[in-house]
Parts: sequence; C-alpha cells; structure tokens
Amino acid sequence: MSDDSIHVSVSKRTTGSSSEVELNEDLRPSSIGIIYTSIEATICALKAAEILARDIAPMIQLHAAVSVPQRISLSQPPISVPFLRGQLSDMVLTFGSTGYQYVVHIYLCRNRLDALLSVLRPNSVLVVGGYLHLWPTPESRLARALKAAGHSVAFIDPRTTWADGLSARWLKFYRRKYSTR
Repeated sequence: MSDDSIHVSVSKRTTGSSSEVELNEDLRPSSIGIIYTSIEATICALKAAEILARDIAPMIQLHAAVSVPQRISLSQPPISVPFLRGQLSDMVLTFGSTGYQYVVHIYLCRNRLDALLSVLRPNSVLVVGGYLHLWPTPESRLARALKAAGHSVAFIDPRTTWADGLSARWLKFYRRKYSTR
C-alpha cells in the first residue's frame, strides 16, 4: 500500500456545536468509520471494518479525537500531532488492505464525544475497539453514546481471533514500538 491512499487531516474543535462543523468534501455516506481508542483495539477495529467494507464501501475513515484539557491551549495539545499522525498512518500502512482508501482524521477538542458527534454524518456505520468487561469501560460508554445518537456501532474486543489468525495479543510488538510512555 502506498502513502497516496492515505489522507490525513487535523482539525481543532472548541465545542460540539453543529453550526461550527465544516464537512469535508471527501466524506461519503457509503464509508465505514473507525473510532481510535488504543493501538491494540484500533488494529482489531481496522480488521473488522475491512470485513464490513467488503460489501459496503471502498473508503475507511479513522477518527482520532484527542481531548485537550481546558488549562492547555488547543494549539499545544498534550500529544504531538505529527507523532500521532505518523503513528496512525503507519498503523494503516502496516495492517490495512490495499483494496481500500483510508482517510485519517485527527480532532483536537475539549470533549471527545461532542467532537465526534459534530463531525460524523447522521446514521454512520462505525467500529469501536475496546475490551468487554462486566462493568462499563470508557470505550463501551463511547460506543453506547454513539449508538444512542443514531449511529450503527459495532464494538470489537481485541481478544477476538480472526479467521486469518490475527489476534491483538500477537501484535504487542507494534504497541511496544509506538508506546507513548
């Protein structure tokens, strides 16, 4: 897969108001969206989105909403945007299929859910990766809120083993390579 098939855009969102939303022209209603949660979970969500996209859409969009605390300016987020852009692009290049067009969106925001709700088209098909537990996790709460907003959401547990033998447990080398700690 070449770098030409990946488009990266960075947006700064101060509120979730729909009057401030600028829709990107390359967004199509027939695309699959992935919500970035963690590297391991997003890789599994990427594989699940590719399975969903086989019959639905040739475009897969990866949405990464970075929450910036109020005390910090949106122009100086707690994580380096070029680092995150490189990390997400490299993840798509490494684990993505060549048959799809990938678009990576990075949103700098105050509230992650409000930013995602303001940029996602109504009734979007989304894949969220996260661990299933007896108690709610931040990822499962996010998926539930997106579903309540009218989106079709598939929640994928990284402990799932795919038909091709891929499992997030076997991808720990990737997490070590790009760890932010």
